[in-house]
Amino acid sequence: MATSRQKIIGLVAVLATVGAFIYAFVDVPETIAYGKDLLNHLEETLLEAGIWGPIVIFFIYLVTTVFMLPLWGFHMTCGYVYGTFWAALLIATTQAICAGAAFSTSRYLVGPYIRETLQKRYGKKFTAIDKAVGEDGLRITLLLRLSPIIPFGMNNYLCGCTGMKLSDFVIGTWLGVLPGTTAYCNMGSMGKQVLDQGTTPLQKGVMALGLVAALAVIKLLSDLATNALKEAGIDGDEDTKKTK
Repeated sequence: MATSRQKIIGLVAVLATVGAFIYAFVDVPETIAYGKDLLNHLEETLLEAGIWGPIVIFFIYLVTTVFMLPLWGFHMTCGYVYGTFWAALLIATTQAICAGAAFSTSRYLVGPYIRETLQKRYGKKFTAIDKAVGEDGLRITLLLRLSPIIPFGMNNYLCGCTGMKLSDFVIGTWLGVLPGTTAYCNMGSMGKQVLDQGTTPLQKGVMALGLVAALAVIKLLSDLATNALKEAGIDGDEDTKKTK
């Protein structure tokens, strides 16, 4: 099993390789200009749509959440268009409502089949979650959202097969995704500021420190949540060992 030091060295090696590839084969200024043009068109389209812009975002997120489809860069794109505060509020609320839709789909439409599948896939972890959420649904949901122990999409269907209250799940999801969502939306907002206004070296340094601090806080919250889940009997180590 790789140590933390080996993982860090491996990550640095991958980043260095990617950086070398970009430097050698990618026209960075042209790529940035192309990306800026795409974002400006998206920004113009969403802002001109008025109230329909957030509604379109909601339905895109609803489809991807229910069907557990990837949606890379969505938070940062919304941060670029709407700014940190409004984007974070929009995305966190959308995530919570759409997660609630997936939760309800699991409970009322396909619950028995999913419950059987999850019991086979997660075993004792599912049993522990079922028991824990029945006693403290809001707190457990909050911790599950802060921790990467179970993927976001699977978490919706997993919790829908338990005795958790829908209200606890939606509120816990909103609170749990808010820190990370805000950080990612802020990245998009900062990107827009850099592209539109430019920055001094001091501003770039402050932005970098702020970004590192935000990611560090997210990592800290994630570790605390994971430890709290372990104390509640919800631990991903056992499943990890089974898959090896």
